[in-house]
Amino acid sequence: MIRLLARITPYVAIALIAVIPKTALANDSFSKKYYDELNQLGLRDQGFAYAVQWAGRGSPDAEILVANSLIEGTGTSPNPMAAIAFACGDRTMSDYEIEKVVIKASIRLIGSGSPEADCSMFSD
Repeated sequence: MIRLLARITPYVAIALIAVIPKTALANDSFSKKYYDELNQLGLRDQGFAYAVQWAGRGSPDAEILVANSLIEGTGTSPNPMAAIAFACGDRTMSDYEIEKVVIKASIRLIGSGSPEADCSMFSD
């Protein structure tokens, strides 16, 4: 019986893959829930990498999380100036969210004794 099961198992797996739609196998959008789960498990650096990957694909939610992670140091070293540079680039997040990131990062910069920054510092 075990030999029969060992022979059949690869064929069952192939049949299941053929039946399951591709959208069920691949995550086609950023999942804040998955990001939060990674952080709760103490895998903040993997959570940050996950958000960066989706921010690169144009997910506004991921862009917001990346910018805030750069400010707060969640999954990466805190770097408010990098957060401003990131937010002021070509982003899909709303102008309102960009402004919130710039204000929050500027407050962090001023609190650490650095000069205030805004998007004009990063424009050509």
